[in-house]
Amino acid sequence: MSYLIDGHNLIGKLPDLSLSDPDDEQKLIERLHIYAQRIRRPLAVVFDPGSGYVPPHRPRHGDVKVTYAQRGRTADQVIANRVRNARNAREITVVTSDRELAGRVRVEGAAVMGSEEFVRLLRPAEPTREEEEMEAEARANVNVSSDEVNEWLRIFGDEKR
Repeated sequence: MSYLIDGHNLIGKLPDLSLSDPDDEQKLIERLHIYAQRIRRPLAVVFDPGSGYVPPHRPRHGDVKVTYAQRGRTADQVIANRVRNARNAREITVVTSDRELAGRVRVEGAAVMGSEEFVRLLRPAEPTREEEEMEAEARANVNVSSDEVNEWLRIFGDEKR
């Protein structure tokens, strides 16, 4: 199953990103890259054309395919066309909360996931209680030898000495 993401729709659902931020697309791409690495699958995101944004010539992350709709077209149109022209639309999950787009791609056989639901997937997994206890125990049992302290002082010590 591959994800095809309505970029600006998703940004609008992220509590710490804003569509008024000039770097909102890049920030979303960075998050998608982290998620793609976690699930070990590439993602595709489509953005509406911006008023002054010029997309980079080379994508920074090969696991996130970024497309900007051409002027006069919308991301919704690009996404709907990709689903319609896909060899097997059933292998695509479109991420959007746009009801019209969701209806269009469902007719073609694609699955739809609401942007709000996808936002929850982007969050790193919460550590289990057992993992938290192990981490706390590891932090509590730190033993540093006097040789290590002296070496650290030599490397990072006060310059005034």
